[in-house]
Amino acid sequence: MEKMTCIIILEGATVSGELVHSDEHKGVEYFSLDEALNKMEIQKYKERLKHCVMEENIPFIL
Repeated sequence: MEKMTCIIILEGATVSGELVHSDEHKGVEYFSLDEALNKMEIQKYKERLKHCVMEENIPFIL
């Protein structure tokens, strides 16, 4: 079976509490836009993230 990656991009603000990890995901963390872009290795994902945060592109479909 071919492995696939699913990236979910959510914009939000930290209110309180801690993120809870489960065995259903690889990892969950809060990142600023610059931190997220620096962590990404695949250029296509970086372009998608930049597109998603541009307010003139909302709503959008990728």
